[in-house]
Amino acid sequence: MWDTRAYDTLDAEAIAEAIYNYGSWENVVEYHRLLGIKTAKGIFGQLTNKKRCNLHPKVQYFFQQYYGRHTH
Repeated sequence: MWDTRAYDTLDAEAIAEAIYNYGSWENVVEYHRLLGIKTAKGIFGQLTNKKRCNLHPKVQYFFQQYYGRHTH
């Protein structure tokens, strides 16, 4: 995400993937503030349900636990 200048062409999944894998905790908090935690969880679910998931395994595990605990 940071290697492009065409930010308006990025889809929600590409932005989420970059934030989860390479962003800071402050980026995640801002992401949740902008979209809402339930919407972010939905996008996370779309990422993890793909045939090929590009999230780092530790990141994927952490956010599965995080969303399981903080959303209903």
